[in-house]
This record gives sequence, C-alpha cells and structure tokens, in this order.
Amino acid sequence: MPDIIETGINSWQGRTEPVYGALNDILKKLGNRPTAEEIMPLRASPKFEERINELLEKNRRSGLTPEGQRE
Repeated sequence: MPDIIETGINSWQGRTEPVYGALNDILKKLGNRPTAEEIMPLRASPKFEERINELLEKNRRSGLTPEGQRE
C-alpha cells in the first residue's frame, strides 16, 4: 500500500496542470499509514472544494472540456 501511495504522489508531482496543495498533503499523510482516527479529520482546503464544485456544476450544465476532465 505505501508503494501505491508513493506512486500516486510522484504522478501528481510530475503533472503540468495546476495541482492543489490539499491533494498533495492528503496523499503524503496517507503515505504515512495513519490510523482511522487520524484520517477522519482530514478535509480539503476551501479553495480545493470550491474548484471541485465549479467543475461538478460545469459538468452538469454543459460538460467538461478535455482539460477540465484531466483536472
């Protein structure tokens, strides 16, 4: 499992699109194999949640561009 998470982190760090710090932070925390009690309070940043909501709404209204789908 740690190898899978490390691969995910490396993949995200190699992306050229905007990467949201909250996702990197969560992946790093999961790489340390936290307990369930340590995982429960993890939350995305308000900026990350706002962007996800924007993409979801755009997808509902008109669909996403290939760039939006990658993001």
